[in-house]
Order: sequence, then C-alpha cells, then structure tokens
Amino acid sequence: MFSKSATAAADKGRRAFLSALPALLALPLDLTVRTPDPVFAAIETARQAREDFTVALDALDRGERGKRLLRAADEAAERDTAARSTLARTKPETLAGLHALIRHHAEDIALLEPGTVGATALRDVAQALPPAPIAATEPLPSLAHRLGRIAAEGVIAVMVTGSGAALVALRHLI
Repeated sequence: MFSKSATAAADKGRRAFLSALPALLALPLDLTVRTPDPVFAAIETARQAREDFTVALDALDRGERGKRLLRAADEAAERDTAARSTLARTKPETLAGLHALIRHHAEDIALLEPGTVGATALRDVAQALPPAPIAATEPLPSLAHRLGRIAAEGVIAVMVTGSGAALVALRHLI
C-alpha cells in the first residue's frame, strides 16, 4: 500500500514526535485569561470599609453626637458588612491570593477578637506561610484547565497512534 521509504519516513517522524512528547506534555496549557486575582480587590475593599467603620465609631466614642454622625456610622457598618460578605464569596485564584487572604483574616481577627485561640491560631498560620514565590501568581488549576489538558493529550494520542479508538474516545470526551 505504501512504499517502504514512505513508511520509514513516517516511522522516523513518529519516533521523533514520541521522543518530544514528554516535553510537550510538560508545557503548561492555560486556557484562562490572565487577570489580577479578584481576592486582592476584595481584601482592599474590606480593609477600607473596616477602616471607615472604625473612624465612624471613634467619632461616636469621643462623645460627638448628632443624626449625621449616627447615619454615617450606620452607613459605614452597612459597607463593612457588604465588603465582608463580598470577601467571603470571593475565592482566591492564585497561591499569592490565598496567602493574602489568610494574612488578611489573621490581621482582621486580631483586631476584632485579640487574644482568642482562633486569633492566635490564625496568626500562627499566617506567620508560617513562606513568602509567595513568583509562580504563586499563576492561576490555581481550574476544571477547564484540567479538561483542556486532557483534550490536548487526547489530540496528541490520536496524532501519534492514528488510532480510531483514541479518536472515538476523544470525540466522546469533548
């Protein structure tokens, strides 16, 4: 069906591809769009809301009175609650974001509940974290990332083996 030289050339190309396959599979396949980890903005918003609420409460503690100050304190409390709620729903997407979230919560609980067992434990965890390496800004692997990797490996298997079974399995996967 095929000449010996065509078969030999195809085998040589296949062997070269197979020898390069481990390096190809080691390359990161990232299907996500690079954006800053949203947890950093949520942390900053929560910090600012906490600070504004503290300032409003300090004015009331100094004995200053008035409907305007009470309204300002109420509004600051609402912003603080909303910011905390948003932060609770925001999941870190990078290792650096996860470290920042842990450190933020350790700082926050130390202010709200100083000396408690929880505050002490979280402080110890935050202090034990190593400085975030450069790779920490890489996205945490998502399901889409893993599925993309599987699909890419399936395409490579089909290319290498030319197998109908691999092609059918890949079609079912995708």
